Amino acid sequence: MAGESTPGNLLVPGPAEEKDNASDHLNDDLPRAQIKRIVQRKLAALAGGTGTGAGTGAGASTSRPMTVSTDAVVAFTESATMFVTMLAAAASDVCSETDKKRQTINANDVFKALEELEMPDLNEPLKASLEAFKKEAEEKAKTKKRKAAENTAAAAAAAAAAATAAASPPPVEGAAVPMAVEPVG
Repeated sequence: MAGESTPGNLLVPGPAEEKDNASDHLNDDLPRAQIKRIVQRKLAALAGGTGTGAGTGAGASTSRPMTVSTDAVVAFTESATMFVTMLAAAASDVCSETDKKRQTINANDVFKALEELEMPDLNEPLKASLEAFKKEAEEKAKTKKRKAAENTAAAAAAAAAAATAAASPPPVEGAAVPMAVEPVG
């Protein structure tokens, strides 16, 4: 066994197991660069003349963006990871309670989970974001379909032109033109 046995038969993880647990934990975190980007965007939006929020109080400078320390980024990352984990667990519970056979969490499960976690204020902004996402995805699909149709039409026209060109080679200047010959007989 890799762990050590302690009085009371509890298994304490050994160094190799601790390393595995630490790497699993690091892999569970959301990407720090993404979290930092989100935080900086939000801080810039708050400081950008909205009149409320960070960076707009006395002595705040709007010409220079607020910086976020490495420790703060780690704290934001850990907090976001914990929030997503809690919300996923609650949504999973809602999904299981709603239908024992269903194994796919849907948006309504997430909305209900937010209410159960006593965060119903997040539902409206989340619903608005979800609708915007769906609309954007629909527009992208329409654009992709339209471009595919245009490409197909252009390819068909090019193929027709190539077939016409192959069927009758262009006349060569000064060359004799073939004439139809009637059989003698």
